[in-house]
Amino acid sequence: MQHDEDIIADLREILEVNDRLDLSELLRNSKSELNISSTFGSRWYSQLSSLIIYSSPTETAKLNNLSNEDKKLIFGAILQIYPVQDNEPEVTEIIFKVGRILQQTKTKIMKEENKIKVLIAFANPRGTSQLNLGKEDKVIKEAVRLSRNRDNIELDICHATTTHDLRRALLDNDYQIVHISGHGTGSGLVLEDEIGGKYVVPQQALADLFEAYSFPNNGKLECVILNACYSINQGGLISLGIPFTVGMEGAISDSAAIEFSRGFYDAIGAKKTIDFAYDEGCRTVKLAAPNTKFISKFLKNGEDFKGEIMAEEMPKYSDDTVRGEDDAEKVENSLIGIAIDVSGSMQSNIRNNTNNQLTRLDSFNQSLKRLTEEAQKTINENKGRKIETSIELFAYAFGLRSGSVCDLLSLLKIGADVISKEEIEQMKERLIREMKSRYSSYGGVGDLARGFGLGSLARDAERVIRANAEKEIKNRIMLEIRDRLERSLSAVGDTTLPIEKVAEMTDSSEETMDNAEEFIFGNTPMREAFEEIKGRFSREREKRPKDTVPILFVVSDGEPTDGNPSELANQMKESGVTIITCYVTSKDLANPYVLYGKSQNSWDSGANLMFNMSSEIEENSGFAKFLLRKGWAIQENARLFVQINHSSVMEEFINVVLSPFEERRLSSLPMGI
Repeated sequence: MQHDEDIIADLREILEVNDRLDLSELLRNSKSELNISSTFGSRWYSQLSSLIIYSSPTETAKLNNLSNEDKKLIFGAILQIYPVQDNEPEVTEIIFKVGRILQQTKTKIMKEENKIKVLIAFANPRGTSQLNLGKEDKVIKEAVRLSRNRDNIELDICHATTTHDLRRALLDNDYQIVHISGHGTGSGLVLEDEIGGKYVVPQQALADLFEAYSFPNNGKLECVILNACYSINQGGLISLGIPFTVGMEGAISDSAAIEFSRGFYDAIGAKKTIDFAYDEGCRTVKLAAPNTKFISKFLKNGEDFKGEIMAEEMPKYSDDTVRGEDDAEKVENSLIGIAIDVSGSMQSNIRNNTNNQLTRLDSFNQSLKRLTEEAQKTINENKGRKIETSIELFAYAFGLRSGSVCDLLSLLKIGADVISKEEIEQMKERLIREMKSRYSSYGGVGDLARGFGLGSLARDAERVIRANAEKEIKNRIMLEIRDRLERSLSAVGDTTLPIEKVAEMTDSSEETMDNAEEFIFGNTPMREAFEEIKGRFSREREKRPKDTVPILFVVSDGEPTDGNPSELANQMKESGVTIITCYVTSKDLANPYVLYGKSQNSWDSGANLMFNMSSEIEENSGFAKFLLRKGWAIQENARLFVQINHSSVMEEFINVVLSPFEERRLSSLPMGI
């Protein structure tokens, strides 16, 4: 006895969760078949079974040569899909065989010209939100199997579909119906690339592909179902060369998409026309998935979308089933705190892609500037999608030679008035005159020493005097400026700005930061900084909506000189603040684009401290999706911590603070019709 359900998609998902992308990729083009014996297993009416996995000859050889440990991992994943329980198959072995890449469900052989051939193409790329494609697969097969016309319907089902899979399938067979299910964006359908990532297919290219195989051109293609969100634009294009196209305006829930497929293929199995099958799909959604978002469009050859809605939208939506966005204006709020180490070690250079020297602090400043530019782009694009985005930012610098910790934005706000270059030069000139007057009496001592032939002693004495004078000048400038800074900072208080204003401030603050070099590059009072920041988050969050997302981004390259701040970090995390940490190092890193789940033996104490203070990254969070889309590797139980030895890594990683908003704009959108 054989069981038709293909579980490869579910199996790959479990392997990816276990950070075994290599095994998932190896099974990418495989199909499975459950061979159920008549022998009873260990549970009530369970039957011993073998899972057969069909792959290409090359992939089958690799699978058979896997280590016992890897085979056990795959077997454990299969047991998660087929747990041992009463009245269910009990899988006892895996068999790897050479077979067709495309899974087929066939019925009795009939005349080829009378068969209805259907291609179902599923795609749920790595780093996109998880869709229930396995259930849709099962529902479509069930609809065909239970229909009276089942012997005359042939399904070809392809998971993890790439553009090449789609193109080759159309070359190999004459399909009447092509059904694409997965993600979509306003700019195109989303399929997988060659390594399982996201690939947005150009709309016109997809239209040209389907038109080439349409009836009555070079093929028999009569209907394309675009079971993905925001596919009306694609539908409008494709309908120009296809007799019938089903598209979706906006987002839709999994349940609505699945029920539409059920109704559509029930009708096809009953020998109904395609337009009747579409109506049956819409009726099934209303009956079986009420209170879900559903706005579909049925286009005939030559029609284009003009904005009218053919299938009515339900009046009320259930929050737990709608995975897309509704038409109401949304508000998204984020409060970003930045803690930047300005201690002496941040004067060291960092590797970069230019031939110029770049200090670690300068690298951060450049990255912050680009972050503000990206934030403005996100805010502007969200406005076009009826999402009001508020990103506000405050920042603390720790490691000043005087004052230790200060509100960085307040410092930039008053800096031009307090520490202008002209005033510092005037202070230097005044103090130099004072020093010359004070030490003028020592000039005769030098002449006397040279008269006795002790010239070297005289030169040493003059160097000491000069050094002491320079040191005293610097200290007196710092003391004078410090008093003025402290008074001004106290008067200004906390400065929290919309990120657009931060962008304007950073553009005009470069001279202030250059002038401030005399007052930074001290020790590393990280604990004091965390005490200030903890209180700051508490004050700021009291003024803001409860759904405001609080994020702290910390950059440092050394250990704290005033005690361990871990307890304060834990208190902030418990209050809901996500802490992201960057440890700047000069060490060679094998792969800096990795988020680790545990500390490594090669790390020093500073790296371990920053790792332990960071937040764990949730598997389906915007942070994870953003980094996966950028090609980062994320280990199990990973933390939002990274070691940085190159300015490009800093520039990319700092943008993770925008990921909760970026993913709404750039990541895949929910499944639709």
